[in-house]
Amino acid sequence: MVLVIDDEQLIIELVGQIIDFESKPHELVTEPDLAIQKIKEKKYKLILLDLHLGQVSGIEVLKEIKESSDSLNIQTPVYIMSGLIEDSEKEQIINHIEGIIPKPFEIDDITKVILATDE
Repeated sequence: MVLVIDDEQLIIELVGQIIDFESKPHELVTEPDLAIQKIKEKKYKLILLDLHLGQVSGIEVLKEIKESSDSLNIQTPVYIMSGLIEDSEKEQIINHIEGIIPKPFEIDDITKVILATDE
């Protein structure tokens, strides 16, 4: 199961269509609080996370993901989706993510990440 967290409806729908095309189960979430709740309730194979979620920082959500992963003794790969990452943000996230998908992204950027989780 792939969890996609982004506050932009257009991005969420596009990523959802890409994942649908690959026939992978997924959940799309636009609200950071709901995403945190879901992360605590369910194990995901992959999480795609926008770094800038309006009022809540993706860094805060990433911290929750890592805390939940540690408490469940699992390592969920997280990829950050963002068009702009400040150096200070990069320092906070770099050791806790698998990679960065730059926005605007190509369909292949998402597809490669999704297919890599099956290996």
